[in-house]
Amino acid sequence: MVSIRKLSFDKAGKKASGAAAVLSGIEAEIMDIVWDNSPVHCCDVRSVLKRKVAPTTVAVMLDRLYDRGLVIRKAEVARGGVRYLYSPKVTRDGFCRTVVEQTVDNLISAFGPSAVNFFNEKFGSTSIAQSKREK
Repeated sequence: MVSIRKLSFDKAGKKASGAAAVLSGIEAEIMDIVWDNSPVHCCDVRSVLKRKVAPTTVAVMLDRLYDRGLVIRKAEVARGGVRYLYSPKVTRDGFCRTVVEQTVDNLISAFGPSAVNFFNEKFGSTSIAQSKREK
């Protein structure tokens, strides 16, 4: 499992899914671009974004995603200095799986047997078979 740092579900009242459930709107958009177009430079991401943002904003967001362990970067010497080429550290599915694993682990750590009992009741083989029959 890849360790992803500083994730939280702070979208109270919003029905976000996938990466947008734990990342800010612009971070989720940037990750989608990186997943779909990897490897990318900051200027590539900015040109694909659906909103107009300053180049420094995109650079800061990519740097934050790097610090959180979501992207890797490779330095390249370019005119005027160094620029980075970004790639995802994990696949989109791998990211979602990691978020679910970390969330479940945190729930079990915080609530112990109560959480385990809930998951067994909710997702045990009997309830899964029953929910399939109900569909």
